[in-house]
Amino acid sequence: MVTEKRMNTRKQPFPFFYKNLSWIVVFGLLSCMEVIAFQASDAVEGDDSLEEQEKGAWYTPPLPSLGDRMQAVHSVLLPNGKVLMVNGSSNRNRIENNEILDGVDVTDYATVNNTAIFDPEAPPASPGITRIGSPNNPDEAGESTDLFCSGHIHLWNGNVLFVSGTRFYYPPESFRGHKNAVVFDWKNLSWQSVGKTIDGHWYPTLVPLSDGRIAVFSGFSDDAPANSPLVEFYDPKQSTEEAWTAVNIATLPDGPFTSTISTDPTDIDMLQFYPRIFPLSDGRLFITGDGAGVANVESQNTYFMSVSSANGDQPPVVSFSPGPKRIAKNKQYGTAVVDPNSPNGDILLIGGMGGTNNAINHGPGMFAVPSAYVTGNLERLRAPTAQSDWSVELTKQFLGDQPEDVRTMHLAVILPTKQILVMNGGNYAFHRPVYHPLLLTPDPSSLGGYRMKRMKSANQPRLYHSAALLLPDGRVFTAGGNANRAVRNPNDGAVTLLVKRTPQGIFQFAEKGEYVIPAENWQIEIYEPPYLFIPGPRPEITQAPESVNYGESAALTVNNMTIDASLIMIKLGSVTHGWDNGQRLTDLRFSQDLNRGEVTFTSPTNANVNPPGYYMLFYLNGSGKPSRAAMVRLGGT
Repeated sequence: MVTEKRMNTRKQPFPFFYKNLSWIVVFGLLSCMEVIAFQASDAVEGDDSLEEQEKGAWYTPPLPSLGDRMQAVHSVLLPNGKVLMVNGSSNRNRIENNEILDGVDVTDYATVNNTAIFDPEAPPASPGITRIGSPNNPDEAGESTDLFCSGHIHLWNGNVLFVSGTRFYYPPESFRGHKNAVVFDWKNLSWQSVGKTIDGHWYPTLVPLSDGRIAVFSGFSDDAPANSPLVEFYDPKQSTEEAWTAVNIATLPDGPFTSTISTDPTDIDMLQFYPRIFPLSDGRLFITGDGAGVANVESQNTYFMSVSSANGDQPPVVSFSPGPKRIAKNKQYGTAVVDPNSPNGDILLIGGMGGTNNAINHGPGMFAVPSAYVTGNLERLRAPTAQSDWSVELTKQFLGDQPEDVRTMHLAVILPTKQILVMNGGNYAFHRPVYHPLLLTPDPSSLGGYRMKRMKSANQPRLYHSAALLLPDGRVFTAGGNANRAVRNPNDGAVTLLVKRTPQGIFQFAEKGEYVIPAENWQIEIYEPPYLFIPGPRPEITQAPESVNYGESAALTVNNMTIDASLIMIKLGSVTHGWDNGQRLTDLRFSQDLNRGEVTFTSPTNANVNPPGYYMLFYLNGSGKPSRAAMVRLGGT
């Protein structure tokens, strides 16, 4: 809970997330701690003198007990304001006879049982972490239900659909996706099987449609190291036996598996892992070209995909048309977001890594992929107006003009002020973390349409598998970070964090006194943006509807209203692998009576860009200070 007077909880010593880990095999722990503490202190040097109104502040919850500590590969905001953290097998190796071997056994429930609920409202003395069970593993057919590298998105009722995950790790790093789909019930904290997909989808993207269905794209198949050509559709209105349909897009014209990227007719594009896909107002889906690897790195293609409406248990009709040609080539592990300040829905692609599908062998002293590069550019996919069609604009060095300003593995969080917070990530995928968030404030006179400012630096390094989510109280949850593969002992479950990887890809324990970023980050941090420190009382929503239909008029009661105000809806976040395909912001039309403390608003009308589900409803006063959000469900039956 944020209050203007809660100052003594912020300025804490550097929180070593591996402190007191008596169960970890330690190599030069004290020396490593000293190096990391120095690096973090150096990153925030001088920030302590800055006022919270300028750069915000950080709150660090205490660490939970050893058995409850975990990273955050998959993070989802629930309608009760808590955060679901799911890790599954957690990108680990195993140790046998003092030798590090590739992967872990995902049919061992103890290996994949890494799920927790984090309560951001827990008292300062409490870690706020509660462990809960993961889905049963294996299922009745002996197949894994490991949720590591699954896809996930909210259903209309606030429950969360998880699709696929890791079938196995072997042979070395040749992952496969299993076919299981499960739903997390946020009220009962339970899991329910909702059938099986036709193909596996390891690293998929889930896109909500206007009628409540979910479209599942991409990811490794279950039996071959190949990107699945099946787009599968889940309809929660159907029985488990009839809920799933699929369309094979491998041969569809103008699609990502049939379009060329050059004059060579054999130079065919392909669909990225975790492809960055956005619903458009006209009902089409925009495939931007960016994602998380396994792509044609020379591609500049984008695609529009049309999907017919639901027809019982029959598969929809799918078709493609070419999108605008990009200026830059596609990238992996950049972040993507719908511009909250674009009335037509511009899409922003920020930073990322290009020139390779191999994010691992790229970093200081690791130049197995000389063509690889990380960028700080912004590519704006500008939505059409009445006078124009889709177009593309490139702003070079958008994140800064210094070499260390480039980022990959970062995230963009939409704030209720319609600002964007870029945070986490690093100059390389697994090396040289960047600690300071960047606050992007809309400014038409600035390059890229945003004025940028560095915020107060975090303490923790957050690279691969990190998370950032807007919370209902206006703060930003951040967690995770997976700089390397931790090593798990299958006999007793002990985990070793101090691991390094050679340029040849060999995993080794760190030597005594050697500096490494621990393989997993188990410390949660919460960022408090500057708008929480604006002087004056904070607006307070005292009454709000639990649900509204599309285009419906509804009322709020609000304390501390002002003449100049705004009313914002932001969909609950669902984040993994460098982007949040759940969040989207909508300005609401409203009127207000200051004498009676009443606000009357009209809910969104377009279910394509505002799919049915739970949203955070914020009232902002004339100074830009937001209320706590009211949770409101839009549409859905």
